[in-house]
Amino acid sequence: MSLALPHRPIARERSRARLTAAITQLIERHGRWRVLRAILLVPDLRRVDRLRPGDLSDHLRRDMGLAPDARDHPTLLR
Repeated sequence: MSLALPHRPIARERSRARLTAAITQLIERHGRWRVLRAILLVPDLRRVDRLRPGDLSDHLRRDMGLAPDARDHPTLLR
């Protein structure tokens, strides 16, 4: 009978222990409520905003090789 030993959970436990130690140290230094407030107020770093070409200025559009946006420049002959 062979016994497969998981090696990933041990590394995960070590990283979790380091994270717990770091958070505990922050709480001891700054207080529970300040650390909790900082965690709750941190923006979601995983969120990625998509930038559409219509959102760019004409200078950036030209740098990228795009034509200027006609909506930004009203003409007098309309």
